[in-house]
Amino acid sequence: KWYDTVTFNEEQFEWYKKLIRIRKDNPVLVNGDIHFEITDGKKLVYKRFDALNEITVIFNLETDTRQFIINDHYNYLDLLTGKTIQSTNILLPSLSAVILKRIK
Repeated sequence: KWYDTVTFNEEQFEWYKKLIRIRKDNPVLVNGDIHFEITDGKKLVYKRFDALNEITVIFNLETDTRQFIINDHYNYLDLLTGKTIQSTNILLPSLSAVILKRIK
């Protein structure tokens, strides 16, 4: 064969559904103010916020694990995993991300 077969990728489909659900459930990601915290190399950290909500998005596209420091002392819910984050020190593996919603 000289061509690749096209198949449906269920795992990727579920990932995109999750991202769409997070965006729909959190209008601040669309309408909130934005502040870029880190734009260094292949690392990106930004916040979207309004009067009621704050979400911090962290991407590590580097080739190794990187440390990210959040300079406040709130608890966060990682919208990708559903886990609560209580640390201000986040170790993020290569090619990964977190979407952290501040818990009041």
